Amino acid sequence: MTAFEHQVVAFLGRLETLTLCQARRAVTVAGGIVRRDLAECTDICIVGHRAASDLDSWRGHFDRARQYGVRLVSENQFLRLIRPTLPAGLSEYALDAKDMQAGSGLSTEHLDLLTLFDVIEPVDGTFAFRDLILARSITHLLAQGVAIADVVRDLAGRRKCFDRVPASLVADDEGRIVIGVGATRLELGGQLRLPLLGGVCPSAEALFEMAEAAEDRADYDEAERLYRSCLNRDRRDWMAAFNLANVLQHMQKIAEARQWLEHAVACRPGFADGWYNLGVVAAQSGGQEDAAKYFTRALGCDPSFADALYNLAALHFGEGRLAEAADLWGRYLQQDGQGEWARRARHGMALCHQLAIQASATPAAQQDVAAELGEG
Repeated sequence: MTAFEHQVVAFLGRLETLTLCQARRAVTVAGGIVRRDLAECTDICIVGHRAASDLDSWRGHFDRARQYGVRLVSENQFLRLIRPTLPAGLSEYALDAKDMQAGSGLSTEHLDLLTLFDVIEPVDGTFAFRDLILARSITHLLAQGVAIADVVRDLAGRRKCFDRVPASLVADDEGRIVIGVGATRLELGGQLRLPLLGGVCPSAEALFEMAEAAEDRADYDEAERLYRSCLNRDRRDWMAAFNLANVLQHMQKIAEARQWLEHAVACRPGFADGWYNLGVVAAQSGGQEDAAKYFTRALGCDPSFADALYNLAALHFGEGRLAEAADLWGRYLQQDGQGEWARRARHGMALCHQLAIQASATPAAQQDVAAELGEG
């Protein structure tokens, strides 16, 4: 039984590591039920790192979730639940929440916020001693007058950057959070840590959500305008590039959609959905060879990607590569054994076996059957 089986799950804030489509699919595969909004029936809320860019507007949602008895899960915790991994040095995790508060001086509210955004990462409710060191630096920042919202915004999901050196967090003369190593002051965007969110200001998160809302209600002109605004602020925003491409496909601007999909996978080469959509666009344009290449790249990123398995199988079948097509359809059925596309996959496998033993079968006949099978 998975952590999400029979659980109603909602997402608060934008994830930094996955698209919403990928995250929803992961929850569904794990047996969960995804709902768009927080409600009393919600069991689990996943909090995305990018919500940290506008923390004050999200705090009411967190409070409401706690009133409903909803379990709040950070983005890194979510990733561990769908792809179980344990941090190195697990034996170091020997402090509980009371130890952390007593040793650092942090309030319960502040410790909860830092944990929710993976600034501090407990494992099964226990903290490491390096968490305590970081917590003390944050307490010092708060005592200097730095707001907890600013701390969370700048440090969300950046924990690993502070495990590499004996560093502390300090505020510079302008009130910005920087890394202190001895007498040296380093920007948070320097080599000792990952960059911040491309300089995204708090309103960028709201801008992205407005674009998603416009896309959901099929207002593609408005969605296009808003996603372009997101990309003007942060050219490497691969999610905005991917979503813009989807909108452009709806608007039949296929050539530009392909350009933005290429941009998305260039920014994030492990993005399975981006490679898959590139394959779909290539197939629509008659580029079967490119489509097969892109579906293969998608499966390299996610071997269980059902749609990519089906469509690559259909392409191979059309080329007469029957053994490969049958294998891919078999893998597809392991992911999706019910419904119309599962029926077509079984039919395709049966035809592959049938044609393989018919020496008189011609490529033209196989092309006719491929048209009947279609694509997922």
